[in-house]
Amino acid sequence: MITKLLDKDPSKRLDITKIKQNAWFVDIDWNEIIEQKVEAKKKPSIANDFSEKQYDVIEPLKSSKKTQIQMKYNQEDFEYPEFG
Repeated sequence: MITKLLDKDPSKRLDITKIKQNAWFVDIDWNEIIEQKVEAKKKPSIANDFSEKQYDVIEPLKSSKKTQIQMKYNQEDFEYPEFG
């Protein structure tokens, strides 16, 4: 199904009618989804709009001076200086 959704040729891609008829989606009430009446089965507990608790904690990488310079000047047209 995913392959058919991602086909380069739009005329060969699955259309919404065929997607709705797929066995995975037979029990879905599409009108309730459109009308936004379906409740999420799992809701994240978020204290407020600025809460970061739903994100995984990722430790920053220790980078070399070269990496720091490359990150600072990471632009398409920029040519990196030679590092010895």
